[in-house]
Amino acid sequence: MEKYREKRKACYLAFLDLKKAYDRLPREVLWRSLREREVSEHLIQIIRDMYSGSRATIRTPQGFTKKVDIAVAVHQGSALSPILFLLTLDSMVSHLIEDPLKTILYAGDIALIAGTKVELQGKVQE
Repeated sequence: MEKYREKRKACYLAFLDLKKAYDRLPREVLWRSLREREVSEHLIQIIRDMYSGSRATIRTPQGFTKKVDIAVAVHQGSALSPILFLLTLDSMVSHLIEDPLKTILYAGDIALIAGTKVELQGKVQE
């Protein structure tokens, strides 16, 4: 940001909070990340089988809902889940860090810095 200020250039920032990312990770993103890490299709299929048919009921003030399919999130309490989540996060971050000075990671947060709104939007959507 100092460089932008010294050059009197506009600077655009986006702050991403990963606090609930575990619960919102789309599974298609997970499968794609495993492929990018060259995990064998056989192992990916085994993991997909573990996740297929995931269903849950939701408690409401009126009682429990009917079972609904779950298409996002890694399994809570599974020993494999932190590894899957970190592989996905690593894959995502490696795409963002073309210029390490424009991407800052700390604990559960990511800050993205860009010179234009379009560049920032592209990073966020990635």
